[in-house]
Amino acid sequence: MILRRMQNLPTATRGELLEDDGARFCFTLEEPWVDANKDGLGDRSVSRIPAGTFTCFRRYSQSRKKEVFEVRNVPGRSAILIHAGNTTADTEGCILLGFRESTLEGEPAVVESKKAVDAFMSRMAGVNEFTLTVRDVV
Repeated sequence: MILRRMQNLPTATRGELLEDDGARFCFTLEEPWVDANKDGLGDRSVSRIPAGTFTCFRRYSQSRKKEVFEVRNVPGRSAILIHAGNTTADTEGCILLGFRESTLEGEPAVVESKKAVDAFMSRMAGVNEFTLTVRDVV
């Protein structure tokens, strides 16, 4: 799968999750890029992950009480999940999925997020790991 970032905003990053053939599956929302120490990795819990190719593994999330996919081997980061949420207030560096882009209380958002995550998990039924290629805005 491909996460193609489409728009860098001061408070968020808008993107889309694509199938390998380029068909859009859903929209994504992530933290903005924050790299205060200039190490190129992004600051933990307040920044999106850097662009790259990563392996995602299915795992049970104690905090979410359900199976999710974790993006692994992100330099300097851990516990990067693909999960439901609407705004960056719902994430600490993770990737939020939604079927529509919107704004909530003036902040960039994705909506119909639980539906999108349920559809994503259904789409990934029987899959325990997959490759995610993350591409920055060109």
